[in-house]
Amino acid sequence: MKEIKEYKDKPQFNNRGSAKQNNILTLNKFNKNSLLKEKKEKQKMHKSYNNLENINLSKLQLMKEPILKIKENETNILKPQIVKLVISDSDKILIKQSLQNNFLFKNKNPQIINQIIDSLEMRNLVKGTTLFKKGDKGNYFYIVKEGKLELITEYGSKILNEDDNFGELALIENKKRTATVKCLENCTLYLLNGKIFREIVTKVNEGELKERLTFLKATSIFNVLDNNQLNSLAIGMLKCEFNVGQTILYEGDIGKSIYIIKEGCVKCFKGEKQVRLLGPKDFFGESAVLFNINRSLSVLVVENTICYQVSETFLIECLGNDFKQVIISSITKEALRNSKYMKMFTNPNYFNKIFECCKFNLYENNEILIERNKNVKKKFYVLLTGNLINGKTGEILASRTQLFGDALIKSNHYSEYDIICQGECRTVEFEWDEIVPKLNLKIEKKKILSLFNRINQLKKISLFHETSENRLINIGIIMKKEKFKKGDKIFF
Repeated sequence: MKEIKEYKDKPQFNNRGSAKQNNILTLNKFNKNSLLKEKKEKQKMHKSYNNLENINLSKLQLMKEPILKIKENETNILKPQIVKLVISDSDKILIKQSLQNNFLFKNKNPQIINQIIDSLEMRNLVKGTTLFKKGDKGNYFYIVKEGKLELITEYGSKILNEDDNFGELALIENKKRTATVKCLENCTLYLLNGKIFREIVTKVNEGELKERLTFLKATSIFNVLDNNQLNSLAIGMLKCEFNVGQTILYEGDIGKSIYIIKEGCVKCFKGEKQVRLLGPKDFFGESAVLFNINRSLSVLVVENTICYQVSETFLIECLGNDFKQVIISSITKEALRNSKYMKMFTNPNYFNKIFECCKFNLYENNEILIERNKNVKKKFYVLLTGNLINGKTGEILASRTQLFGDALIKSNHYSEYDIICQGECRTVEFEWDEIVPKLNLKIEKKKILSLFNRINQLKKISLFHETSENRLINIGIIMKKEKFKKGDKIFF
């Protein structure tokens, strides 16, 4: 093929130009288009990335030294060079200090910390870069090596400096970012891939499996789970450590995790008013998960506290899509167990039938649940949220996870005052007249107290020490009370 010459001056052709001339023009156009296409490809390779979270960083290699090229009105995240990351001893100390300040990795085995360090990547960001935005998918855990960033939420902003870390919550709960992070200066960050992050956290959890199982079996919120469910939950729940003065939850935030206190103490606030004090085996954060509402309380640490955190995503994985019903069932069962007069019905043969009869209701703040002088002996209420108060004195009669209505068994057939809801009250309710036929109990409500006393007496007799609760209830029902005078013969 003959070499195609590129003309400096574009030839002029009329419609009657020769075929040879027209062919040369076509080839010249083709050659120029190819050059333009190649130029665009090169420009595309150097195109700036405005959002680090949208880049598949696993396909990128690591930078040896920061390379920052700042152009006016431009934010770039530069593509790294193909050089293996080497972390200096001084940086390793910084990373370890940073991890010690994170509730997930505080006081963890040095081998775990070293595994994290060995898995880190490094990225260099220019001033003005948006690292990620609210609503983005969370892919990485970050440690600030150099520079300053701003974390922005709808409630305000926070400055992130050297040694700070962030980004773990979206990875823990497998949800979208709840904040936007921007670089206020040229920054260098260490990154831990989300997949590796979860593998390390799971490994930490498995080492404490026996202790976790024992703890879960003693808590009320998961007391109806079978061994397989408990085992899965024990492996996957996260151990978090908080210092005095830290705020774990903020009122109004979006929440997708439940917290169970292992050690320590926290205060719960509604605005500036303290409404609850919680300690070991207590739990909080469940309302946001169960009812898809924002956090209703702020939670402040009043002494160094260790919690187990269970995300909504993990609950679905362990318990299935009906996990909410499982948790509400656990809360209801524990409320009955703590009742002086209804604990006998926590036996599975009875409880499962009772729970089938339960209905769920929502009452507004200041709504009257039971009017004064109205018969209240037919219904029982388990509170999932809110309080019930005495409308006359303001005294709290029942609060979250407690049963109301059982104490009125031995009282009059009516309430002497209005019973009012304090805050939104979500309740589990059941009526005595509905559960009695299902339980096959030939006993009136007024005789429950007597039955409870009989069962307690039977438990004190060595003959019945190994007798099941179900059999004790049946024995208590058929027992008869007999009176004897002094000198009477009881049997012959």
